[in-house]
Amino acid sequence: IISSNMLMLLLTVSSLRNKQRLYSDDYIINNYNNTKDKDLLLCAGRPRYHRLALLKYLTDNDWVEHNFVSANLCPHAGDKIAPFVNKYISDMETNKGRYMLSQYCPVEDLFKYADTKIIEEYPHEYFRLDNPYPENNVYARSKCSIISETLFQTHLSGYNWITEKTCLPFIYGHPFIVFSMSGTWKYLKELGFEEYSKFGVYDSITSPYNRFTELCDQIQNITVSPLNCKQTLEQVLYNTNHFYSENLQDSIVTSFIDQLQ
Repeated sequence: IISSNMLMLLLTVSSLRNKQRLYSDDYIINNYNNTKDKDLLLCAGRPRYHRLALLKYLTDNDWVEHNFVSANLCPHAGDKIAPFVNKYISDMETNKGRYMLSQYCPVEDLFKYADTKIIEEYPHEYFRLDNPYPENNVYARSKCSIISETLFQTHLSGYNWITEKTCLPFIYGHPFIVFSMSGTWKYLKELGFEEYSKFGVYDSITSPYNRFTELCDQIQNITVSPLNCKQTLEQVLYNTNHFYSENLQDSIVTSFIDQLQ
């Protein structure tokens, strides 16, 4: 929990020290208003239960092949990641009691969704290898990001824990919904961010299964309706500017001190 706050603090301090941000307001506005040929951008990361369940849901609805979807660490992951994936699958098999999405499907049904998936266009933008403003812009071509955080189902209550996955849409100026612990947006709003009202209410749902199905319903809505409304754009711009503000640093430090006490 403390490291989560420190990560966000380091990201904002580094950006302010360099006096630069990746995308300007005008660039974000152009991306937002660009014609979309994809609904979703998802970088699922390591094969955890809720991520595999999400990949199953997207696959069942024929959305994986028609959107930007990656899985297993980074876009450069290949066969060498197989032992790592097998370790996660073994943990899911031997520690079923830790997982609370069995109402959605048995854990064994998810293993076939643990294959590595690569977004060919993403490395140059995400890792800024060549040009942070590529012509083939995944943020301009997709409506929103689906953030699949490290923790989704947990017995921990009253605390929230995020990683760089939740910070990145603020940097890139992309609206998002987040598969994470309940209360994640409550924590983010305490830091001064604005929740994207376009995606409905899911943050307060404590049951992992009910929260998961509600989030899936929101994905369903995204795929059948346009997202480019004025209110969402205003929230995107506000959140990006807030991410680079000293006010956010003050809020993080205050939260950090409260947690230590």
